[in-house]
Amino acid sequence: MKKTVVCMLIAAMTMGSMVTPVFADGEGDATHIYVLTAPEDHGWTGSVATFAKEKIEEVNDAGTYSAELITSADAAEQIVNIAAGEDNIAVVIQPIDDTVQSAIQQLVDAEIPYVAFDRIIDGVADSAVSNVKGDNEGIGAACAAYYTEQGL
Repeated sequence: MKKTVVCMLIAAMTMGSMVTPVFADGEGDATHIYVLTAPEDHGWTGSVATFAKEKIEEVNDAGTYSAELITSADAAEQIVNIAAGEDNIAVVIQPIDDTVQSAIQQLVDAEIPYVAFDRIIDGVADSAVSNVKGDNEGIGAACAAYYTEQGL
């Protein structure tokens, strides 16, 4: 889990540097990274927010980028929280469901780079800087192989 969150933040920072020059010395505006997830009280998907907060704090402490976590209880709230009207931003989004596709399309239309995490929405997947998700089938097969090797 932690590695996945680190990877998505690294991808967001990388894409942020592709959008605009980053001024670590305060002579300009650094890219602001929005990380949109489910709330922390929302099971496994919510635990992403817990780990993201730690990484966001590290990003902010480093001072090259600024970042913030925005959690949404449902897709309608997440759609409202997608900030397509701002300049010099990047977005990491864990879509709550496929209904956020139109809001992500607004990011694409505004040429705002984004990373999709966990839930990949096919209609906009090709426009993401990166689509980061687990391999549930692979994880299940590896677990089954391990248990079989253990004689279970």
